[in-house]
Amino acid sequence: MAWSKTVLVILTGLLSIHYLVAQTFVDFESDEKTPMLSNGSAMVVDNPDKTGINPSDKSGRYDKAAGNWHYVRMSFPEPVSFGKSTTMTFKINCSTVGRVYYKFWNGSDVVIEAWSHNYNELPPAKTWVLLTMDISGAQGKVFTDLEIAAGVDNEDEATVYFDDFRFSNPLAEEGIPVIDLNISPKTIYANSEVTFDASGSFDWNDLGLTYEWDFGDGTAEAGVNNIVTHRYAQPGMFAATLILTNTAQKSSTKSTYLFVFNTGDIFSGLTFTNSVRETNSKMEGIFQLNRHYGNVYDPDTVSLDAIITKPDNSHDTVPCFYYIRSLPVNQNWILDSTYQCWMVRFSSDQPGEHAIVLRLKDRFGEVNSEEYLVSVSSSDHKGFVYVDGDNKQYFRHSTGEPYIPIGENVAWSNEADKIADYRDHITQLGDNHANMLRYWTVTFGSQALEGSKGFSYYQGLGNYSQQAAGLLDSVFSLCRDQDIQLMLAIFQHGILSENVNPNWDINPYNIANGGFLSKPAEFFQNEQARKMTKNLLRYYVGRWGYSTNLFSWEFFNEVDLTGNTQSNPPSWATDVDNWHEEMGEYIRKIDPYKHIRTTSLSGWMDHPLVAALGDNTHLDLLQFHSYDSDVSGGILTRFANIKGKTDLPVMCGEFGKSNLAETGDEVRRACWIGYFSHLPCLHWQWDKAIQEGWYSYFSGMASYFSTIDPVSEGNPVTGSISILPQWNDLSALG
Repeated sequence: MAWSKTVLVILTGLLSIHYLVAQTFVDFESDEKTPMLSNGSAMVVDNPDKTGINPSDKSGRYDKAAGNWHYVRMSFPEPVSFGKSTTMTFKINCSTVGRVYYKFWNGSDVVIEAWSHNYNELPPAKTWVLLTMDISGAQGKVFTDLEIAAGVDNEDEATVYFDDFRFSNPLAEEGIPVIDLNISPKTIYANSEVTFDASGSFDWNDLGLTYEWDFGDGTAEAGVNNIVTHRYAQPGMFAATLILTNTAQKSSTKSTYLFVFNTGDIFSGLTFTNSVRETNSKMEGIFQLNRHYGNVYDPDTVSLDAIITKPDNSHDTVPCFYYIRSLPVNQNWILDSTYQCWMVRFSSDQPGEHAIVLRLKDRFGEVNSEEYLVSVSSSDHKGFVYVDGDNKQYFRHSTGEPYIPIGENVAWSNEADKIADYRDHITQLGDNHANMLRYWTVTFGSQALEGSKGFSYYQGLGNYSQQAAGLLDSVFSLCRDQDIQLMLAIFQHGILSENVNPNWDINPYNIANGGFLSKPAEFFQNEQARKMTKNLLRYYVGRWGYSTNLFSWEFFNEVDLTGNTQSNPPSWATDVDNWHEEMGEYIRKIDPYKHIRTTSLSGWMDHPLVAALGDNTHLDLLQFHSYDSDVSGGILTRFANIKGKTDLPVMCGEFGKSNLAETGDEVRRACWIGYFSHLPCLHWQWDKAIQEGWYSYFSGMASYFSTIDPVSEGNPVTGSISILPQWNDLSALG
């Protein structure tokens, strides 16, 4: 981020927050918590509004100048420890609407930075708002300065009031002891000594602690020793667990997998994490290598595949992937670095014994593991969804059941607690028998594997966010529970656009952010960008390709809006089409389950990409979007237009009114008209839909199609209806 130096506020004072339940370190109500302000416009003032959530007498204030990125800087005379705090809250009252960003510094180094609560969080103007920042990634570190930028992406001048900066940790308030566990050495051999060190664990109230150790090999011990040693007699994988209990009988638990090698072994052995192994469901195996790599996400550094021999002697090759556990804590996803390993996920349509061989390629060459056996039992789970072979406007499971997409876009979550928000949407969709959800791995929603600084728990280009991946794992699990198919959009137009919902400024490929592209249009022709895209697609296939709830790989949302729609180079349309050919061919090669490949276009039907992508040989489905004052009519007009330019199956991936003011009746009518025109349609405004109760519309649609197979039986095409006098606005479409 580029920070303006126009406004500076210096806050002085020393605080100690280590292990405290909560600590307010700036509130302007006392000398010890009133910072020294400088630079003219910054000062302590009377609270302008004591009727809301902030009854304090005093607050800080600064004047944001016209333009962007004007901030308050708080500088402390000595380094301050974050201690065990996970959360910072503070109150803000800004005269304009704009985003809020925070950044902690230790000298000249950034310790942690992010949006509050995320990129889409725009606090309302002229009222006190409580903002929450996740600082769990800075536990145990120190800072010397804190910067807060208000009114970001709003060029207007603003008066900004700020107050009540506070650190906390929810676990402290509940009195639950905290486990800090380190295990050494990093590589463990059979019969060698392993040290389990929990000496950093503590109780918030200094209560006595008891340590219960389970080493996962049938041995255990308990007592007050916070450091113990153990030897594993055999190689393999062991689930070690520590239960920490205080004298108030409140406990916390931490488990991790340990991989034990024989001397000279490369593979630890393959252990399956799921005890129930059935056809058309996830099989998940974990293992570790007795080798270490700089970037485990780079297949040129280390590439692992699982060759799976099924009972009929056919073979599937599945990319393996590196996994670090991440968990939702305090509305954020937190990495647990004690649980990381290589993982293979696959699905099989055959019951019986399967043989798995792991194939490793690295700088030392190629080597295979021993053969591992796993038995799969029969089930009635539905298989993967494909385009119907007899009518390409319909879909069918590999197990034979017809599939009619009925559902909603829930592209990203605007809530701080994303998984709770997705759980709400997916549960309500499932309760109303919907069966599809469209999801974006989008940077500004912190859902992208390759984000940018301040977004998606950014780890650097080519280093995939395990927090964003953990969120998507959870979304897939929710979809599985509700029998919902997920259309997974990998790229969004804005991240590669200079003038339509532009997010190019936060794209990690942008040379200004440390990348290697000067213009977004270069993404489609640059050799290094295409190579890195293939690496990313390989990770997607390895981690989520197993899922029978994955409807499709959607390469792009509205790819016709990428680059600069006013000045793209002459080769741009050809470059985009060729990129889809190359990526479509690549993902078909590495995806053993042959998921549907698709991409989407805006409603710009005269765009040259409509015909180009409509003739693409490595797409299985083409999508268009429709926003029109006549919601249903706009969909049908665009459908007729695009069908004249492609032989591919077509779907309306987004629809709404041109001013996004559609009514429930317009949404319901558009869905029904789409279905009876052999066109699945997904509404766009998911938060409005759930608030207005529009998900209930899906129940009737699902009920109707649950009793017929449109391909074998056909939709009703003739019939008679009775017209009641009050139906004076009845019209025919299509």
